[in-house]
Amino acid sequence: MKTSSMTISVSPADAAIIRNFRQARRYPTNAGVVHAALRRLEDTEWDPDSYPPGSLAHLYTPSRNREELMLNKVSTLKVDHDD
Repeated sequence: MKTSSMTISVSPADAAIIRNFRQARRYPTNAGVVHAALRRLEDTEWDPDSYPPGSLAHLYTPSRNREELMLNKVSTLKVDHDD
């Protein structure tokens, strides 16, 4: 498996959720928590016909990202994963 790395920004509340799952020993790594969350999202919301390419782009723009970083004092979380 190919391993790659991605750095994501999460709010303090989201970082606390990740820490809680780790402290409860449900997942051994931050990446494990994120991986499980993404699989759940994919299972519950992924329907290619529901969201045509680009239809959700307005929800997350560079300006909204900057705004979120300033408002939430976002933490940075490094996620390593296997492809």
